[in-house]
Amino acid sequence: MNKYSKKLTLIIVTIVMLVMLSMYGFLFWRVQKNITQAHYELSKKMITEDRTDIFKKTQQTLANLSEKIQRVDTSFIGDKQEVAFIEHIEQLARDTGLEIITQEVAIIPQTYNKIYGDTLNLSILVSGEWQNNINFIHLLESLPYKINITQITSTKESFSGSSSKDTTLSPSQKYWESAIHFNVLKHPQL
Repeated sequence: MNKYSKKLTLIIVTIVMLVMLSMYGFLFWRVQKNITQAHYELSKKMITEDRTDIFKKTQQTLANLSEKIQRVDTSFIGDKQEVAFIEHIEQLARDTGLEIITQEVAIIPQTYNKIYGDTLNLSILVSGEWQNNINFIHLLESLPYKINITQITSTKESFSGSSSKDTTLSPSQKYWESAIHFNVLKHPQL
């Protein structure tokens, strides 16, 4: 019996050890699975938070720069906006009390620098009182566009067709003509 009980004990101990080893293996697998799942969830949350944080920071940066972005966007004439720009210039001249004639319009393609796109060249002739001519030129310079005035030629004329040297005309009968040549940058993306 002793031999029989030793074998039985050995079998029972072996079975118990196998059960415990199986339980340990199952627990180890379960813990490993939980750790992997937790790591996945944490990574997913961090990525989502990073994206949300990046998105919020981007929105905040755009909000902070909105005034500057608006200034840049309005510094250039957009694509197909040439006519509206010329009409705007003509209306400014009329609002200033001047007569305006658009003499020349040319779109010069930009071949070496595609950042700014083409250039719109304009030649206009405005006529009216001296102060109105000066006011219009100041308005033209202060427009929120990238304007480069290349030439201004002002001459004194008179309404009656007589020479500007005629001193018998009153100041209200004398007026000035200003030929203004300028260009404006067009933005290819606007």
